[in-house]
Amino acid sequence: MNKVLLIFLMCFISALAFPSFAAEPRQQPSEQERARTVYIFHQPIVMLQAKFGLTTPEERVLRIRNTLRNFTQADLREPLKIVPITRYNQPGRLIVMNGKPLLLLAQADLDEGDDLTLDQAAQRVLVRMETQRTALRDQFDGGWLALSAVKTAAGLLGLILFFYGAYRSWRWVRRYYRRRIIANRSWLPQRWRRFTGAIEARLYALLMILLGMVALYVWLSWVFSLFPWTRVWGTSLGDWSIRVLREIALSIASALPGLMIVLIIVLITAFILKLLKVVLNQVEAGRLQLPGIHPETVGATRKLISVVVWLFALSAAYPFLPGANSLAFKGISVFFGLMLTLGSAGVMNHAMSGLVLIYSRALRKGDVIRVADNEGLVSEIGMLATKIITRENYVVTVPNAVVVSGKITNLSAQNSGG
Repeated sequence: MNKVLLIFLMCFISALAFPSFAAEPRQQPSEQERARTVYIFHQPIVMLQAKFGLTTPEERVLRIRNTLRNFTQADLREPLKIVPITRYNQPGRLIVMNGKPLLLLAQADLDEGDDLTLDQAAQRVLVRMETQRTALRDQFDGGWLALSAVKTAAGLLGLILFFYGAYRSWRWVRRYYRRRIIANRSWLPQRWRRFTGAIEARLYALLMILLGMVALYVWLSWVFSLFPWTRVWGTSLGDWSIRVLREIALSIASALPGLMIVLIIVLITAFILKLLKVVLNQVEAGRLQLPGIHPETVGATRKLISVVVWLFALSAAYPFLPGANSLAFKGISVFFGLMLTLGSAGVMNHAMSGLVLIYSRALRKGDVIRVADNEGLVSEIGMLATKIITRENYVVTVPNAVVVSGKITNLSAQNSGG
């Protein structure tokens, strides 16, 4: 037992930085400040700044480290005490364990801006060291270690049972949706139920996976906190999870005003498009006349106006989207813009040619035309291509750019004119 105690007492002082709750240790210490700081199980206790004769603060920390290595388990059972002394004509407070000196805190060790008296600073140091001493005394006890091992095994068994229960519940949910599909007891249509049932089962599986990851995280944090040599990992996991949850909550709260503005923009855009649709439907029915808009071009006009209005709404809502100013968001925007630029040259050519055909009214649905070697009835004039039904009842799709660039013979217009 003494060998085990000696091994862990050699690790009692650590040079790893960790955030502090006191004023003396630095939050982000430099190399020199880290060398002057006393750490117990990765927890900063105090940063020494006073120099006694030729003894530097760094040497004082090394002496404290050597002193701690010589303490026994019997010493750890005794509480720490503060003894007022005077050293080198400086008032100081000596912290002792079982009558053995452990750490000397002098007036020169205090920061001038902390507004702490020597007694207050010594009491803070005592509280931090007493916490570590009590934990070390309890956790190096054989009964405590055995109890911690039993708790670990029980927690592992509970975690395995949770995983098994999550797996069984997922199988039950999957069978439940299959029975509902077969019995057709859902209020959704049968063809939709087959699709949504699979999605719901997979969403439940994803929920179980997320809960399993959270349970594993909590179990690891709890088990690490049971043993002294891994307690710092448990503390780090707990602090990290709390910090992540706090950042997520703050991000959601800060994004709510922007999301409300985006929602308002979407509602206004939808209302404007609804009004335009009502007006254009009147033009298409012939009950309303607008300059430059004909009943044959209402469909294309509606699509163009919708695209323009939504693009304008997206431009107005973009600055209010969460993460719009992040580098990732900008990188995605550049990526999609590059893809659109490289891939839309031919598409835009056909689309503009389709607009020329629609707004020039050179063709109409139902006309009999001859384009290049194709002759037949126009069944559809789309944004990218025109479909012709030949006399052999074949459907020929001609790109709009080809139709515009070639010779178009409208046989219906010729027959109607004759």
